[in-house]
Amino acid sequence: MSLIKKIFIPLVLFNLISIIFFYNAYIYYSKNLPNIHEITNYKPKTITKIYDKNNKLIGLFFDEKREFRNINKIPPIIINAFISAEDKNFFKHRGYDPFGYFKAIISFLKDGKLRGASTITQQITKGFLLSGERTFERKIKEFILALRLENALSKSEILELYLNEVYLGENSYGVVAASNTYFAKDLNELTPGEAAFLASLPKSPDQYNPKINITNAINRRNFVLKEMFQNRYINETVFKNELKKGLITNLSNNYKDKNNYRLLEGFLADEIRLDLNYLFDNNFLSTGNVKINTSLDYDLQIKSNKTLNNELINLDRKNNFIQPPIKSLESLNFDFKDWKEILQNFDKQKIISSWDLGIIAKIENNDFYLKTKNFENLFKLHFPYLINPSFSIGDIVYYKIDKNSGRFIYQQVPNFDGGVLILERDTNKILALNGGFNYFTSGLNMVTEKKQNLKKALFPFFNFLILDQRILSSSNVDMQLNLNIPKKLKNKTKSNNYNEK
Repeated sequence: MSLIKKIFIPLVLFNLISIIFFYNAYIYYSKNLPNIHEITNYKPKTITKIYDKNNKLIGLFFDEKREFRNINKIPPIIINAFISAEDKNFFKHRGYDPFGYFKAIISFLKDGKLRGASTITQQITKGFLLSGERTFERKIKEFILALRLENALSKSEILELYLNEVYLGENSYGVVAASNTYFAKDLNELTPGEAAFLASLPKSPDQYNPKINITNAINRRNFVLKEMFQNRYINETVFKNELKKGLITNLSNNYKDKNNYRLLEGFLADEIRLDLNYLFDNNFLSTGNVKINTSLDYDLQIKSNKTLNNELINLDRKNNFIQPPIKSLESLNFDFKDWKEILQNFDKQKIISSWDLGIIAKIENNDFYLKTKNFENLFKLHFPYLINPSFSIGDIVYYKIDKNSGRFIYQQVPNFDGGVLILERDTNKILALNGGFNYFTSGLNMVTEKKQNLKKALFPFFNFLILDQRILSSSNVDMQLNLNIPKKLKNKTKSNNYNEK
């Protein structure tokens, strides 16, 4: 038998057996697969934006930070960056990459681990329809579903799905949300290096998060830039210039004055949500993808909230009662040497941005000294009350640094509460609404939920603001926030209680 026959016959047999194996596997695993209509009829969770009467963004409602963007409005540099990072043969294959599979099989034979080989199409099917487990069975299902999806959708439609759905860390889904989260920019403003960084995140959003490991983030970004250069999406000059740049993101507060995604929470959010749920279905806030204008004046809202809080704090100090500490190390069963970890755990309990947390570390001659996470030294705590506190070492308290004297001033949640409601004189439209000192400490809206005469209860605060507004009793107040609903949603409302825009 000639050498050719010795090689040819086994090769033919191997190919025949492989075809039979994959055909039977295809038939077997095709039986109970999810329907791809779940993908083709995709309705993403999106953001609803809330604006005041001057078109200033108040905040957002969302379950997931995502803004849907049509593929025709996504810049080529973004598309090319993700293709370079995730699937450079995307426009050439039909849902699977044979060469990628070959590399994955070799890797599996070497160390028994399945890794890589998933195309963008397969990543979509995995994200929508399959579990995240890494098994040979799931890979076959991925392969079958990817073939079906490629037959059902065009390449542009698949890319549109992927770029709007992919998770990129920091609760950001899709490239629009990620661009705003990391750079406070729209997609059209991103540099090639910034686009490359976003494209580096799908592999491991946490591992390449610059807030966690800036070196990893830069190295991964540079890898994507190299792929973009090799795929001829950027020229050598751009490639070298982008490699020299650092990675400055919104997470490091370099864009602290820029508008970033801000989840609308608190008393005001509850009232807006109540009105929207009255008009629309309950899932509207997470799927509406619309802009809602209200009658509110955001600047007045901020000023009235600050005024209310200052008045409540001053009233509390006149009452001359010091509350017990937030917590004590003794009750938490913590060792004092772990104080930094303790303060870090309690950091989310900060209820006013200018307040911070400290631990009573020393008591001497009725003076109390604080240990804080921002300073190495101990600082004397000053009390704006006439009575002496009864704190112990290890007690956790709030403090604020006075801008003029630099003193550390003790702070506490007031024993009193109140609310502010400001209406436009002629229309009764709500311009500002503050339901209490802090939403997360009480939860009770003193304007809409407290059973008392609003005119009597809120008069001191309105008088202090010296605003030319009418103050009405609760029985006369129309609590609708005069939402301006886009005309395209007119037929979707559950009632006609809206203003067209």
